[in-house]
Amino acid sequence: MGERKYELDWLRVLAVLLLFFFHSARVFDFGDFYVKNTTLSFGMEAFVVFLDLWFMPLFFAIAGASAFFALARRSGGQFLAERAKRLLVPLFFGILVIVPPQVFCVYLQKPGNPASYLSFWKYQFSVPPFTVIIAGKVDDALIAARTWETGHLWFIQYLFVFCVVALPLLLAIRKGRLKGASESLAAFCEKHCWGIYLLAVPVMLATVGMLAFNQNIGRLFLVVPFVLGFLVYSNPGFGKAIDRNRRYALALALVSTTMFGVAAAVLEPEFDSAPLLWGSIAGLLTWLWLLTFLGLGRKHLNFRNRFLGYANEGSYPFYILHQTVIVLLALGIVELAVAWPVKYLLLVAASFVITLGIYDLLVRRWGPVRFLFGMRPKKAAPGP
Repeated sequence: MGERKYELDWLRVLAVLLLFFFHSARVFDFGDFYVKNTTLSFGMEAFVVFLDLWFMPLFFAIAGASAFFALARRSGGQFLAERAKRLLVPLFFGILVIVPPQVFCVYLQKPGNPASYLSFWKYQFSVPPFTVIIAGKVDDALIAARTWETGHLWFIQYLFVFCVVALPLLLAIRKGRLKGASESLAAFCEKHCWGIYLLAVPVMLATVGMLAFNQNIGRLFLVVPFVLGFLVYSNPGFGKAIDRNRRYALALALVSTTMFGVAAAVLEPEFDSAPLLWGSIAGLLTWLWLLTFLGLGRKHLNFRNRFLGYANEGSYPFYILHQTVIVLLALGIVELAVAWPVKYLLLVAASFVITLGIYDLLVRRWGPVRFLFGMRPKKAAPGP
Protein backbone atom coordinates (compact mmCIF):
# COMPACT_ATOMS: atom_id res chain seq x y z
CA MET A 1 0.00 0.00 0.00
CA GLY A 2 3.01 2.31 0.40
CA GLU A 3 4.09 1.95 -3.23
CA ARG A 4 3.89 5.21 -5.15
CA LYS A 5 1.10 5.32 -7.71
CA TYR A 6 2.68 7.10 -10.64
CA GLU A 7 -0.60 7.24 -12.53
CA LEU A 8 -1.73 9.90 -10.05
CA ASP A 9 1.31 12.01 -10.91
CA TRP A 10 0.70 11.58 -14.63
CA LEU A 11 -3.00 12.36 -14.34
CA ARG A 12 -2.19 15.49 -12.34
CA VAL A 13 0.37 16.65 -14.92
CA LEU A 14 -1.94 15.95 -17.87
CA ALA A 15 -4.85 17.70 -16.15
CA VAL A 16 -2.73 20.80 -15.52
CA LEU A 17 -1.63 20.83 -19.17
CA LEU A 18 -5.27 20.57 -20.23
CA LEU A 19 -5.96 23.72 -18.20
CA PHE A 20 -4.21 25.76 -20.90
CA PHE A 21 -6.73 24.51 -23.46
CA PHE A 22 -9.65 24.88 -21.05
CA HIS A 23 -9.04 28.42 -19.81
CA SER A 24 -7.97 29.63 -23.24
CA ALA A 25 -11.31 28.34 -24.51
CA ARG A 26 -13.06 30.52 -21.91
CA VAL A 27 -12.06 33.55 -23.99
CA PHE A 28 -14.18 32.18 -26.85
CA ASP A 29 -17.14 30.47 -25.13
CA PHE A 30 -20.45 32.05 -24.08
CA GLY A 31 -19.71 32.21 -20.35
CA ASP A 32 -18.49 35.15 -18.27
CA PHE A 33 -14.71 35.65 -18.22
CA TYR A 34 -12.05 38.32 -17.77
CA VAL A 35 -11.46 38.80 -21.50
CA LYS A 36 -13.80 37.85 -24.35
CA ASN A 37 -13.18 37.64 -28.06
CA THR A 38 -15.60 39.61 -30.24
CA THR A 39 -16.58 36.36 -31.98
CA LEU A 40 -17.68 33.50 -29.72
CA SER A 41 -17.87 29.83 -30.64
CA PHE A 42 -20.41 27.08 -29.99
CA GLY A 43 -17.56 24.60 -30.43
CA MET A 44 -15.62 26.20 -27.57
CA GLU A 45 -18.81 26.27 -25.50
CA ALA A 46 -19.31 22.52 -26.02
CA PHE A 47 -15.65 21.86 -25.19
CA VAL A 48 -15.90 23.81 -21.92
CA VAL A 49 -19.19 22.14 -20.93
CA PHE A 50 -17.73 18.69 -21.61
CA LEU A 51 -14.68 19.36 -19.46
CA ASP A 52 -16.87 20.83 -16.73
CA LEU A 53 -18.44 17.38 -16.30
CA TRP A 54 -15.28 15.77 -14.93
CA PHE A 55 -12.37 18.20 -14.91
CA MET A 56 -12.48 19.60 -11.38
CA PRO A 57 -13.88 16.35 -9.88
CA LEU A 58 -10.77 14.65 -11.31
CA PHE A 59 -8.50 17.22 -9.62
CA PHE A 60 -10.24 16.64 -6.28
CA ALA A 61 -10.21 12.85 -6.71
CA ILE A 62 -6.44 12.96 -7.32
CA ALA A 63 -6.05 15.18 -4.25
CA GLY A 64 -8.08 12.73 -2.18
CA ALA A 65 -5.97 9.78 -3.35
CA SER A 66 -2.81 11.75 -2.55
CA ALA A 67 -4.18 12.45 0.93
CA PHE A 68 -4.42 8.69 1.53
CA PHE A 69 -0.71 8.20 0.90
CA ALA A 70 0.19 11.36 2.82
CA LEU A 71 -1.61 10.04 5.92
CA ALA A 72 0.48 6.86 5.73
CA ARG A 73 3.50 8.92 6.78
CA ARG A 74 1.87 11.56 8.97
CA SER A 75 -0.48 11.93 11.89
CA GLY A 76 -3.66 13.94 11.41
CA GLY A 77 -2.02 17.01 12.94
CA GLN A 78 1.08 16.70 10.80
CA PHE A 79 -1.09 16.26 7.72
CA LEU A 80 -3.02 19.48 8.41
CA ALA A 81 0.16 21.42 9.18
CA GLU A 82 1.73 20.29 5.91
CA ARG A 83 -1.44 21.10 3.96
CA ALA A 84 -1.68 24.54 5.58
CA LYS A 85 1.86 25.38 4.46
CA ARG A 86 1.40 24.05 0.92
CA LEU A 87 -2.12 25.43 0.39
CA LEU A 88 -2.65 28.57 2.46
CA VAL A 89 0.69 30.23 1.66
CA PRO A 90 0.17 30.02 -2.15
CA LEU A 91 -3.50 30.99 -1.71
CA PHE A 92 -2.75 34.25 0.12
CA PHE A 93 0.23 34.97 -2.13
CA GLY A 94 -2.00 34.37 -5.14
CA ILE A 95 -4.78 36.64 -3.88
CA LEU A 96 -2.25 39.45 -3.40
CA VAL A 97 0.01 38.94 -6.42
CA ILE A 98 -1.17 36.34 -8.96
CA VAL A 99 -4.90 37.03 -9.38
CA PRO A 100 -5.00 40.88 -9.30
CA PRO A 101 -3.55 41.22 -12.83
CA GLN A 102 -6.57 39.28 -14.12
CA VAL A 103 -8.91 41.67 -12.34
CA PHE A 104 -6.85 44.59 -13.65
CA CYS A 105 -7.55 43.41 -17.21
CA VAL A 106 -11.28 43.83 -16.52
CA TYR A 107 -10.70 47.19 -14.82
CA LEU A 108 -8.65 48.28 -17.83
CA GLN A 109 -11.40 47.36 -20.29
CA LYS A 110 -14.05 49.40 -18.46
CA PRO A 111 -14.42 52.77 -20.22
CA GLY A 112 -13.11 55.71 -18.21
CA ASN A 113 -10.75 53.79 -15.92
CA PRO A 114 -7.09 54.93 -15.89
CA ALA A 115 -4.69 52.55 -17.66
CA SER A 116 -2.41 52.28 -14.66
CA TYR A 117 -1.79 49.33 -12.34
CA LEU A 118 -1.13 51.79 -9.51
CA SER A 119 -4.54 53.38 -10.01
CA PHE A 120 -6.06 49.90 -9.97
CA TRP A 121 -4.40 49.13 -6.63
CA LYS A 122 -5.73 52.40 -5.21
CA TYR A 123 -9.18 51.47 -6.49
CA GLN A 124 -9.02 48.05 -4.82
CA PHE A 125 -8.27 49.63 -1.46
CA SER A 126 -11.01 52.25 -1.89
CA VAL A 127 -13.87 49.73 -2.26
CA PRO A 128 -14.97 46.72 -0.19
CA PRO A 129 -13.50 43.29 -1.03
CA PHE A 130 -15.39 41.36 -3.71
CA THR A 131 -16.71 44.52 -5.35
CA VAL A 132 -17.92 43.57 -8.84
CA ILE A 133 -16.30 45.21 -11.86
CA ILE A 134 -18.20 44.82 -15.13
CA ALA A 135 -16.37 46.03 -18.20
CA GLY A 136 -19.10 45.15 -20.68
CA LYS A 137 -20.74 42.30 -22.58
CA VAL A 138 -19.98 40.21 -25.63
CA ASP A 139 -23.09 38.43 -26.87
CA ASP A 140 -24.51 38.41 -23.28
CA ALA A 141 -21.25 37.04 -21.86
CA LEU A 142 -20.05 39.39 -19.11
CA ILE A 143 -16.50 40.68 -18.92
CA ALA A 144 -16.43 40.81 -15.14
CA ALA A 145 -14.32 40.27 -12.02
CA ARG A 146 -14.29 41.02 -8.30
CA THR A 147 -11.69 42.84 -6.22
CA TRP A 148 -9.49 40.55 -4.08
CA GLU A 149 -11.10 37.43 -5.52
CA THR A 150 -9.47 34.01 -5.48
CA GLY A 151 -9.94 33.55 -9.23
CA HIS A 152 -8.82 30.13 -10.41
CA LEU A 153 -7.21 29.54 -7.01
CA TRP A 154 -10.63 28.65 -5.60
CA PHE A 155 -9.50 25.02 -5.99
CA ILE A 156 -6.76 25.57 -3.38
CA GLN A 157 -9.19 27.31 -1.04
CA TYR A 158 -11.76 24.50 -1.15
CA LEU A 159 -9.13 21.78 -1.02
CA PHE A 160 -7.85 23.10 2.30
CA VAL A 161 -11.40 23.23 3.67
CA PHE A 162 -11.98 19.63 2.56
CA CYS A 163 -8.73 18.48 4.18
CA VAL A 164 -9.87 19.99 7.49
CA VAL A 165 -13.53 18.96 7.58
CA ALA A 166 -13.06 15.51 6.03
CA LEU A 167 -10.01 14.52 8.09
CA PRO A 168 -11.99 12.57 10.75
CA LEU A 169 -13.72 10.63 7.96
CA LEU A 170 -10.44 9.96 6.16
CA LEU A 171 -8.80 8.69 9.34
CA ALA A 172 -11.82 6.50 10.06
CA ILE A 173 -11.58 4.96 6.59
CA ARG A 174 -7.82 4.45 6.82
CA LYS A 175 -7.49 2.90 10.27
CA GLY A 176 -10.59 3.71 12.31
CA ARG A 177 -14.16 2.55 12.70
CA LEU A 178 -14.95 2.70 8.98
CA LYS A 179 -12.00 0.61 7.85
CA GLY A 180 -14.02 -2.58 8.07
CA ALA A 181 -16.91 -1.06 6.14
CA SER A 182 -14.59 0.22 3.40
CA GLU A 183 -12.94 -3.21 3.14
CA SER A 184 -16.36 -4.86 2.81
CA LEU A 185 -17.36 -2.39 0.12
CA ALA A 186 -14.08 -2.98 -1.73
CA ALA A 187 -14.65 -6.76 -1.60
CA PHE A 188 -18.19 -6.27 -2.93
CA CYS A 189 -16.97 -4.11 -5.82
CA GLU A 190 -14.22 -6.60 -6.62
CA LYS A 191 -16.69 -9.51 -6.64
CA HIS A 192 -19.52 -7.87 -8.57
CA CYS A 193 -18.70 -6.23 -11.90
CA TRP A 194 -21.39 -3.60 -11.43
CA GLY A 195 -20.49 -2.81 -7.82
CA ILE A 196 -18.08 0.03 -8.58
CA TYR A 197 -20.90 1.89 -10.34
CA LEU A 198 -22.78 2.18 -7.04
CA LEU A 199 -20.25 4.86 -6.09
CA ALA A 200 -21.89 7.01 -8.76
CA VAL A 201 -24.81 7.59 -6.37
CA PRO A 202 -22.99 10.05 -4.03
CA VAL A 203 -21.54 11.82 -7.08
CA MET A 204 -25.03 12.16 -8.56
CA LEU A 205 -26.38 13.57 -5.29
CA ALA A 206 -23.45 15.97 -5.07
CA THR A 207 -24.03 17.20 -8.63
CA VAL A 208 -27.70 17.84 -7.86
CA GLY A 209 -26.58 19.79 -4.81
CA MET A 210 -24.18 21.86 -6.91
CA LEU A 211 -27.06 22.86 -9.21
CA ALA A 212 -29.40 23.63 -6.31
CA PHE A 213 -27.18 26.28 -4.69
CA ASN A 214 -25.10 29.23 -5.79
CA GLN A 215 -21.56 28.63 -7.01
CA ASN A 216 -19.78 29.28 -3.70
CA ILE A 217 -21.95 26.84 -1.76
CA GLY A 218 -22.31 24.41 -4.65
CA ARG A 219 -18.56 23.86 -4.86
CA LEU A 220 -18.61 22.44 -1.34
CA PHE A 221 -20.20 19.31 -2.81
CA LEU A 222 -16.88 18.60 -4.56
CA VAL A 223 -15.84 17.09 -1.25
CA VAL A 224 -17.53 13.93 -2.57
CA PRO A 225 -14.98 13.16 -5.35
CA PHE A 226 -12.24 14.16 -2.88
CA VAL A 227 -13.42 11.50 -0.39
CA LEU A 228 -14.04 8.96 -3.16
CA GLY A 229 -10.50 9.46 -4.46
CA PHE A 230 -9.26 8.66 -0.95
CA LEU A 231 -11.60 5.67 -0.68
CA VAL A 232 -10.76 3.93 -3.96
CA TYR A 233 -7.02 4.05 -3.17
CA SER A 234 -7.55 2.80 0.39
CA ASN A 235 -7.99 -0.83 -0.67
CA PRO A 236 -6.66 -2.88 -3.62
CA GLY A 237 -10.14 -4.31 -4.18
CA PHE A 238 -11.37 -0.97 -5.55
CA GLY A 239 -8.38 -0.85 -7.90
CA LYS A 240 -9.13 -4.30 -9.27
CA ALA A 241 -12.76 -3.29 -9.83
CA ILE A 242 -11.65 -0.15 -11.68
CA ASP A 243 -9.18 -2.13 -13.79
CA ARG A 244 -11.88 -4.60 -14.81
CA ASN A 245 -14.33 -1.85 -15.77
CA ARG A 246 -12.16 0.71 -17.55
CA ARG A 247 -13.27 -0.31 -21.06
CA TYR A 248 -16.94 -0.56 -20.08
CA ALA A 249 -16.74 2.81 -18.33
CA LEU A 250 -15.14 4.43 -21.38
CA ALA A 251 -17.79 3.03 -23.74
CA LEU A 252 -20.63 4.05 -21.42
CA ALA A 253 -19.10 7.51 -20.93
CA LEU A 254 -18.74 8.16 -24.67
CA VAL A 255 -22.26 6.99 -25.56
CA SER A 256 -23.95 8.62 -22.57
CA THR A 257 -22.13 11.94 -22.97
CA THR A 258 -23.10 12.11 -26.64
CA MET A 259 -26.75 11.42 -25.81
CA PHE A 260 -26.66 13.91 -22.94
CA GLY A 261 -25.15 16.60 -25.18
CA VAL A 262 -27.80 16.14 -27.85
CA ALA A 263 -30.60 16.16 -25.26
CA ALA A 264 -29.22 19.28 -23.55
CA ALA A 265 -28.97 21.11 -26.89
CA VAL A 266 -32.53 20.19 -27.88
CA LEU A 267 -34.12 20.67 -24.46
CA GLU A 268 -32.08 23.67 -23.31
CA PRO A 269 -35.11 25.68 -22.05
CA GLU A 270 -36.10 22.77 -19.79
CA PHE A 271 -32.58 22.30 -18.42
CA ASP A 272 -32.92 24.66 -15.46
CA SER A 273 -36.44 23.51 -14.64
CA ALA A 274 -35.39 19.92 -13.83
CA PRO A 275 -32.15 20.11 -11.77
CA LEU A 276 -32.80 16.73 -10.14
CA LEU A 277 -32.95 14.93 -13.50
CA TRP A 278 -30.13 16.79 -15.24
CA GLY A 279 -27.95 16.82 -12.12
CA SER A 280 -28.35 13.07 -11.69
CA ILE A 281 -27.41 12.40 -15.31
CA ALA A 282 -24.42 14.76 -15.14
CA GLY A 283 -23.27 13.14 -11.89
CA LEU A 284 -23.44 9.68 -13.45
CA LEU A 285 -21.36 10.91 -16.40
CA THR A 286 -18.85 12.44 -13.99
CA TRP A 287 -18.31 9.11 -12.26
CA LEU A 288 -18.03 7.25 -15.59
CA TRP A 289 -15.30 9.61 -16.75
CA LEU A 290 -13.49 9.39 -13.41
CA LEU A 291 -13.54 5.59 -13.66
CA THR A 292 -12.27 5.84 -17.22
CA PHE A 293 -9.30 8.08 -16.44
CA LEU A 294 -8.35 6.24 -13.26
CA GLY A 295 -8.60 2.91 -15.07
CA LEU A 296 -6.60 4.02 -18.10
CA GLY A 297 -4.06 5.67 -15.82
CA ARG A 298 -3.60 2.51 -13.76
CA LYS A 299 -3.15 0.48 -16.95
CA HIS A 300 -0.87 2.73 -18.97
CA LEU A 301 0.67 5.39 -16.71
CA ASN A 302 2.07 3.57 -13.69
CA PHE A 303 5.71 4.37 -14.53
CA ARG A 304 8.10 7.24 -14.10
CA ASN A 305 10.76 8.92 -16.20
CA ARG A 306 12.78 12.14 -16.08
CA PHE A 307 10.00 14.16 -17.68
CA LEU A 308 7.53 13.10 -14.97
CA GLY A 309 9.99 14.08 -12.25
CA TYR A 310 10.30 17.59 -13.69
CA ALA A 311 6.65 18.01 -14.66
CA ASN A 312 5.17 16.67 -11.43
CA GLU A 313 7.21 19.08 -9.33
CA GLY A 314 6.14 21.95 -11.58
CA SER A 315 2.44 21.07 -11.89
CA TYR A 316 1.40 23.06 -8.81
CA PRO A 317 3.21 26.30 -9.78
CA PHE A 318 1.91 25.82 -13.33
CA TYR A 319 -1.61 25.68 -11.95
CA ILE A 320 -1.07 28.85 -9.93
CA LEU A 321 0.50 30.82 -12.81
CA HIS A 322 -1.31 29.68 -15.94
CA GLN A 323 -4.58 31.62 -15.90
CA THR A 324 -2.97 34.98 -15.19
CA VAL A 325 -0.66 34.47 -18.16
CA ILE A 326 -3.62 33.45 -20.35
CA VAL A 327 -5.71 36.48 -19.40
CA LEU A 328 -2.88 38.98 -19.89
CA LEU A 329 -2.03 37.54 -23.30
CA ALA A 330 -5.71 37.31 -24.32
CA LEU A 331 -6.10 41.05 -23.82
CA GLY A 332 -3.83 41.61 -26.83
CA ILE A 333 -4.52 38.47 -28.86
CA VAL A 334 -8.28 39.14 -29.16
CA GLU A 335 -7.40 42.38 -30.99
CA LEU A 336 -5.54 40.57 -33.78
CA ALA A 337 -7.16 40.60 -37.23
CA VAL A 338 -7.18 36.81 -37.63
CA ALA A 339 -9.81 34.08 -37.30
CA TRP A 340 -10.71 32.98 -33.77
CA PRO A 341 -9.22 29.44 -34.15
CA VAL A 342 -5.84 31.03 -34.92
CA LYS A 343 -6.20 33.26 -31.86
CA TYR A 344 -7.07 30.24 -29.72
CA LEU A 345 -4.09 28.16 -30.82
CA LEU A 346 -1.78 31.16 -30.45
CA LEU A 347 -3.12 31.79 -26.94
CA VAL A 348 -2.63 28.16 -25.87
CA ALA A 349 0.91 27.93 -27.25
CA ALA A 350 2.12 31.34 -26.07
CA SER A 351 0.67 31.00 -22.57
CA PHE A 352 2.29 27.59 -22.11
CA VAL A 353 5.72 28.76 -23.27
CA ILE A 354 5.63 31.88 -21.09
CA THR A 355 4.38 29.97 -18.04
CA LEU A 356 7.16 27.42 -18.54
CA GLY A 357 9.72 30.22 -18.74
CA ILE A 358 8.43 31.92 -15.57
CA TYR A 359 8.41 28.65 -13.69
CA ASP A 360 11.83 27.47 -14.79
CA LEU A 361 13.67 30.77 -14.46
CA LEU A 362 11.89 32.52 -11.59
CA VAL A 363 10.20 29.87 -9.44
CA ARG A 364 11.87 26.47 -9.29
CA ARG A 365 15.43 27.77 -8.81
CA TRP A 366 14.81 30.04 -5.80
CA GLY A 367 14.02 28.74 -2.31
CA PRO A 368 11.86 31.66 -1.05
CA VAL A 369 9.84 31.69 -4.29
CA ARG A 370 9.37 27.91 -4.10
CA PHE A 371 7.92 28.41 -0.62
CA LEU A 372 5.43 31.00 -1.89
CA PHE A 373 4.29 28.57 -4.59
CA GLY A 374 3.81 25.70 -2.15
CA MET A 375 6.81 23.73 -3.36
CA ARG A 376 9.02 21.67 -1.12
CA PRO A 377 12.56 22.93 -0.44
CA LYS A 378 14.97 22.29 -3.28
CA LYS A 379 16.96 19.10 -2.75
CA ALA A 380 20.64 19.58 -2.12
CA ALA A 381 22.96 18.39 -4.85
CA PRO A 382 24.27 14.86 -4.12
CA GLY A 383 27.81 14.60 -2.75
CA PRO A 384 30.69 12.84 -4.50
